[in-house]
Amino acid sequence: MKLTSKQYAHVLYTLLKNSPKIKHKSILKNFVLKLNRDRALKRKNDILYALSVLIEAENKSLSGVLYTAHEISKSEASEIETKMAKILGVNSTSLTLEKNEELLGGFKAVFDEYTVDASVLNNLLALREILIS
Repeated sequence: MKLTSKQYAHVLYTLLKNSPKIKHKSILKNFVLKLNRDRALKRKNDILYALSVLIEAENKSLSGVLYTAHEISKSEASEIETKMAKILGVNSTSLTLEKNEELLGGFKAVFDEYTVDASVLNNLLALREILIS
């Protein structure tokens, strides 16, 4: 029977969650051997992504990218992460910082399922739509 990447991820997640940490190394080794036997190693990235989605769902945590027009301090980034977690109703968020000068100011936080756009560019585009209509 051929398993999907999500099914492999769910199996690994369940095994790791329900076993003591001391057994995790052997579980991971056996899991990789199983993937090799099933000729599924080429799908490792899809499996790892599905596993990260399961872990984030369990921890009610989201990861994404924070685009800013200029560099911001770690404390500012941390404050934005905290506010994003509150807005999105999760325990925490983890944002990778990237610079995007096209935003002109403000920020844009992009998660898998959500985008929070608080950029000057977005506000100008919204104003343009109002003025045109």
